Amino acid sequence: MSSLSLCYPSQFSNSAFIYQIFNPDLTISASNNTDPNSTHIVSSFSDLSLTLDFPSSNLKFFLVRGNPYLTCIATSNVRISISTIHAILQFSSNSSLTKYTISLNNNQQWLLYTSSPIQLSHDISSINSGEFSGIIRIALLPDSNPKYEAILDRFSSCYPVSGDAVFTKPYCLEYKWEKKGWGDLLILAHPLHLRLLSGDDSEITVLEDLKYKSIDGELVGVVGDSWVLKSDPVSGDTLYAQDFTRENRVVGVLWANKRDSGLWFAPPQWRECRLGIQLLPLLPISEVLFSEIGFVRDLVAWTLPALAREGVEEGWKGFLYALEGIYE
Repeated sequence: MSSLSLCYPSQFSNSAFIYQIFNPDLTISASNNTDPNSTHIVSSFSDLSLTLDFPSSNLKFFLVRGNPYLTCIATSNVRISISTIHAILQFSSNSSLTKYTISLNNNQQWLLYTSSPIQLSHDISSINSGEFSGIIRIALLPDSNPKYEAILDRFSSCYPVSGDAVFTKPYCLEYKWEKKGWGDLLILAHPLHLRLLSGDDSEITVLEDLKYKSIDGELVGVVGDSWVLKSDPVSGDTLYAQDFTRENRVVGVLWANKRDSGLWFAPPQWRECRLGIQLLPLLPISEVLFSEIGFVRDLVAWTLPALAREGVEEGWKGFLYALEGIYE
């Protein structure tokens, strides 16, 4: 279908798993589409991005990892249509008709920016425009908190069109984004990115106040189109919800929308299998990867009681003993 849906998913967690649900909060399409059943085209892609074209709609979407805005280009006289499964409670614009605020009955508030004035009308669950050509950017206002609005306003005119991950120096990974528009680029950083970001090698500014919730921890705003990440042993015990980390030191399966304590072949109680899956194959580099001694001790202590279970195989026990050898 010739439409694109976006979602800020709700999350649920307990001691066994964390999961999130995708619901189409907003769906963007063209009401004057000449062929509504036509397919989309992936016109380009890179390490951190994908460009999606809808030729019959004259719409192009730049889908870039970490981008807090959805960026869409209407290439030629498009009648924009935005629908939602929720009810639109409030809808307002600035005086220049280049920014709209959309409040939904699920407590979400979305901001819509355009490169030139656009006249939008709405009913209870849809928004429509006359013919428009230009750039549209849509961002969720975190927690519907007005204090974040000025930040999103400030960076709404600069957008990424692609991104690459490049190994430029030993033990370093550089993220580089190609940007267009004017001003500085705002990208969201994963908690692990923040711990690995090198301020000495990157011209960046971390916006500690701008935070979005994610299944893997809070995403924080970073200003800059080039990041350098330096390798460092990092444990994941502080990323997830407390009711999950209280019972787990490693994840069993990392699904797209779920973090599971079980394995496809073993229940959560078989902790020795979970540890082994994360550790194998056992190589000389393993000692470097698990060099954070405090975390390794904690991981061993968490796994050890499982070895008392009847039927534990010797092979799985070996991984635990190998970790003990790191600090004993």
